Amino acid sequence: MRAHRVDTFLIRENVRLEIIHESNSYFGGEHISIAFRFKHLGSQHDFFNLKEQLCTLDKTVEEKLQQQASLQENEESNAENKTWSMKSLLGAFRKTSNTDDATDVQNMEMLNKNRVLREKIQKQLHFHQPLSLISGYVQISGVFQYDSEVITQSKFKQNEIKMVGLDILSGHGTKYVAASEDGDRLKSSRNLTKYFNSDFSNVTNGLLSPEITSTGAISSYSEPVLVNSNDTSIRVLPLLLIPQTLLFSEISLEPGEVRTFYFKSTKLPKDICPSYSSSKIVSINYTLEVGVDVLSDDNIKPFSNKVPIVIAPYISPNAEQYTSHFDKPPIILKAGNIKELKPRPFTRKVSTASAISFGRRKSSIIVPPLEDNKSVDRIKKSFIELVESNQSGSRDIDELVDLQMEVQFGKDEDSSDPEPNDSRFSNEMAISADSSTASNSITKRRKSESVRNNISNLGQQAWNDVSLVKTDNNSNILPQLVNLQNAYQINRNNESMAKVSLSAPFFKTTDDIDMVIELDSITTPLLKVTSLTISLESFEIVNPKYKTEGKRMGSKPKGNAVYEKHFICFDECKSVSVKLLPPRSPTSQITGQFKTDVFQHKWMIGLKFATVAKTNNITLNQFYEDKKGVLFHSKETLEGEEFSCYVPVPILASSEDFMGW
Repeated sequence: MRAHRVDTFLIRENVRLEIIHESNSYFGGEHISIAFRFKHLGSQHDFFNLKEQLCTLDKTVEEKLQQQASLQENEESNAENKTWSMKSLLGAFRKTSNTDDATDVQNMEMLNKNRVLREKIQKQLHFHQPLSLISGYVQISGVFQYDSEVITQSKFKQNEIKMVGLDILSGHGTKYVAASEDGDRLKSSRNLTKYFNSDFSNVTNGLLSPEITSTGAISSYSEPVLVNSNDTSIRVLPLLLIPQTLLFSEISLEPGEVRTFYFKSTKLPKDICPSYSSSKIVSINYTLEVGVDVLSDDNIKPFSNKVPIVIAPYISPNAEQYTSHFDKPPIILKAGNIKELKPRPFTRKVSTASAISFGRRKSSIIVPPLEDNKSVDRIKKSFIELVESNQSGSRDIDELVDLQMEVQFGKDEDSSDPEPNDSRFSNEMAISADSSTASNSITKRRKSESVRNNISNLGQQAWNDVSLVKTDNNSNILPQLVNLQNAYQINRNNESMAKVSLSAPFFKTTDDIDMVIELDSITTPLLKVTSLTISLESFEIVNPKYKTEGKRMGSKPKGNAVYEKHFICFDECKSVSVKLLPPRSPTSQITGQFKTDVFQHKWMIGLKFATVAKTNNITLNQFYEDKKGVLFHSKETLEGEEFSCYVPVPILASSEDFMGW
């Protein structure tokens, strides 16, 4: 695993673009920070070697041709000095003719051989040649897609708002293919960009469906298309735009050279709607687009590509989230800040012997002042207090280190500075993108007031109705952890069916959901549970104000299962232990619960019981009986009843980073 998510593209066969994300996901109320690394895959050493080989080859061919020309001139001059008879003339003509033919064949073979070799060297040389990149830019946008057969379009006040570039469904590349009338599979109209050593897979499960093909280390991606190509009910509302930000106007890349640019946006609004793609009726997608023109051999070839970015909701220290609004003008932020990251200068290591002091007299001018004893005592006292306060081990070690460094070096003010002035972390981010998780200290560097720190501290508090004090008088901010419980009683017709026990009162998107289902066979002696299906499902509860009138008005919301497990209960099965594993990878992750003015997103655990009447032999039929005994055959089918119910489960965004492969 890499310390950061890295999206890798081939701009040209010899230029690679690496998009290094500082975080995955980004939170509302915080910056979006990304490093763009342009790398020339050629070699300076090979470039000079190939040029030298080409010059040597041209020189060899020229010398060979000059040599043959001088030999031919000598033969002609010798022939002019001789007296000619008819016999000698005929003999000389035959000899000269044969010699010229052999020489021409040799020359042609040599020229063809040298031409093939020259083309091969020129092709290799082209890979290592310097080139120029023009007008590199980055743009971030977000859209809300919804099914107008479920959510009415006329109720939106901002229905007529359009934004250039955001009305097209987000996909890979600069073109989007219109749907065909016969509903056949959509095909791309252009050659797609090669995806080299890819760390990114577009996994939009909602209104968009990806088509992915891969071969070996190089993959090509087709653009997401509508699930139903004839479906015209999909509507799009723009949500967010960070305008095109110029990375550079023009740069030149020498063979083997790497140029890195650091992009940092202004802070996102705290009430921004999070990314969501687990539904078939709504979808919230944020896209990062990067483009550049490649100048090579007096030709300009444009390149642009899009990758999804994940935005998580803002969470306060008291587990509160803002209510997001779609029916308002889209958010347009200022263009981001760009800073080129220069490579670190090479520093020579000083040997131990050269650092030994030889007792020479030092000037009092260059002697550094002694550290204040009070400051040292204060730092030591702070360290002791932090260690003593963490005897139970409840606090994260990275948080303790940050607190100690704040006492020793002062508070880090970078969290409130929108300008990327502190390039130390951004340099480390670009350098450490290829490192393993063993060097994860950079990724886990948290600021004292960050959203990640708020989330990581949620498990340390006692959540009850008394502790839920709002930190903001804004009515749009709502507590998420209310009336928590981790045990539920399942009843059917006023009879106890089962008891569900969860491992925690709430979970995060990176947690395993462990649960135990205890089947109650005492209060239901006439029924036997033969099978059990448990699923983790996402639900969208649409606001009646925006719900379409008609046949769907009174229908119950349907869940979208993201994980499901099935169990068969044999004989006297009294309990079932379940571990639900939500998808969690750099490119596929679920979204925590949130609320908007149009719909509310919740998570539920679906339980489906299959019950049959309890008899002596539930699964056997008596086939034959005599004095010696009875022969039974198993039943091919079981007739029974199905009973379904749902258990709410609070799931919030995680403080952990989804890194990269």
